[in-house]
Amino acid sequence: MQHHVGRHPGSLIAAARTAVARWWRALRGPDAAPAAERDERALLRTLIDLMPDYIYAKDAEGRFVLANRAVANVMGAESPQALIGKRDADFYPPELAATFRADEQTILGAGLSLRDREELGVNRTTGESRWHLSTKVPVHDAQGRVVGLVGITRDIHQRKQAEEEIQRLNVELDQRVKERTAELAAERKLLRTLVDNMPDLIYVKDSESRFILASSGFTAAGFVAHSLA
Repeated sequence: MQHHVGRHPGSLIAAARTAVARWWRALRGPDAAPAAERDERALLRTLIDLMPDYIYAKDAEGRFVLANRAVANVMGAESPQALIGKRDADFYPPELAATFRADEQTILGAGLSLRDREELGVNRTTGESRWHLSTKVPVHDAQGRVVGLVGITRDIHQRKQAEEEIQRLNVELDQRVKERTAELAAERKLLRTLVDNMPDLIYVKDSESRFILASSGFTAAGFVAHSLA
């Protein structure tokens, strides 16, 4: 029997918050982590390392206490374990690290969640700037105090590029419509001028014999143009 693990960020965050709270208790020492919790941590470790999304947890000082392989890869670390105890400032430019820290302090200080935030980050391995969608939520201890946060970030760069391309095409289409409308107006004005300056009597009728076009010479000759457009 095959079991499929859902990838919805909300459900994964909810599960991760519980698991990370237990993880923190386990950090106090092996005696504090019963066998069942150690097995759960091993399962969580396996699951998050299989996920392409960036999954991580930090303590109140902004230090990593958990990260999956995707986070290690994007931050240029040798392994997830190499991130433990490190901060964003150890990997990212100061201004970018400060932005991340400001968000974290809001979460830690007020206990507020940050959900579906679009962020432009940097892949430390390739040096490429890429768009991400991030959700970060606080983690509470047994007394209800905020002791850290858990987050999940998804690479949405291709989606953003597609949205930007659609926007560019829409702008281009609008411009072409405006240009063509102006061209048609100019052509109509030119046709009107040509028709009115012809010595011949020129007119056009629809299938109901209603006038839809008549030259000025036609009306000057005494003809009545009913329903003339």
